[in-house]
Amino acid sequence: MRNWIAKVQANPWLWHKLVLVALLAGAGAGGFWWGRKHAPNPSGDKLGLFADDNKQKEITQGRIVGYIYGDMPITREEYAEYLISRSSPERLEFMVNRKIVEIECGKHNIHVTDAEVDARLDHDLWAYGGKTKLTLKEFETSVLRRFGKTIVEWKEDVIRPKIMMEKLVRATVNVLPKDVVDGFEAKYGPKVKCRMIVMPGADAAVAQKVWELARRGRAEFLEQARKQPIPQLASKEGEVPPIHKHVGEKLLEETAFRMKPGEISGLLEMKDKSYVILLCEEHLPKDALVKFDDVRMKLDQEIREYRVTQKVPEVFKQLHAAAAPELYKNEMMRASNNIMTASYSREKNSKSIVSQPPVPRPIVTPKDVQVGPKLSDQPLPPLKERPKVNVIEKK
Repeated sequence: MRNWIAKVQANPWLWHKLVLVALLAGAGAGGFWWGRKHAPNPSGDKLGLFADDNKQKEITQGRIVGYIYGDMPITREEYAEYLISRSSPERLEFMVNRKIVEIECGKHNIHVTDAEVDARLDHDLWAYGGKTKLTLKEFETSVLRRFGKTIVEWKEDVIRPKIMMEKLVRATVNVLPKDVVDGFEAKYGPKVKCRMIVMPGADAAVAQKVWELARRGRAEFLEQARKQPIPQLASKEGEVPPIHKHVGEKLLEETAFRMKPGEISGLLEMKDKSYVILLCEEHLPKDALVKFDDVRMKLDQEIREYRVTQKVPEVFKQLHAAAAPELYKNEMMRASNNIMTASYSREKNSKSIVSQPPVPRPIVTPKDVQVGPKLSDQPLPPLKERPKVNVIEKK
């Protein structure tokens, strides 16, 4: 071997040739391994986990939503538990109610498109905006915040189930010709402008005492109207929309049309056991400019939609009773909190899961440490007091 090396060294051309071959071989091997380490994976497996078919299936099916510390997966289940632990238990009711509606509507092949939901949302923006249409931001801050909902929740938990229920109910609603005639008289016929004191669920003796004070005159009526338990009426001194024909409360309708302007009614007991006192302000004549044939089709549609709106809560109540949901809100929240507490204390079950995240290094300032060539990875011990150094000034 030594003789061979001596011969090679004696031949400079051969020596340089062997050195060049060795360098090229080393460069090729290094490039190969560097490429294997850094080459992008066309399948999206940036961590090399696709060697395990089960891992690949979990990622592609959305069971893993992210990673921390390079190779610790954040699963879809963990994210769901995180959201549940920070969510109101009442949201479970919204989900269950929607599921009940979807199951029943599925039996009748009833579906709602995204376009229908967006159209109803646009209607809500106009309805809540009054004379001007609200922007989505204004709707979210001024309206939805009161209900504790986002735009997405409003569309999916309120609008979509509502439209589905309307479609389900609409097929069972009938409008007769007499209903359209009565609707025309109610909308365009004579009306009575009144002020009203309403006492829902009041004791008969208390209602009688309020009536005895209110019947003394207009000023006394207005004073009692401002004290009534319904804030919306109290703030307007009992002012309500004009009472029309076929209002639904026969006693209220007959009393209002029988009264004269300035007259105060007796104590009226309604069907819902509330008590009402009326002050007649003015009788309004019918609108003679509107012809029945011109508005008949429109009235038919309005009456139909009004009855659908009235019937939806009744039908949903029946569906809800039939479903008989049993909700365990407290147990759900307790289990979710327990899962979140233990989420980072699980045992290591694969090379892709780290049993515990690295402990963060303590935050230190330059005054707390001594700079040196090697600093320990462990938290630094407190420094001992430095010895005092006598400084000798140069003369």
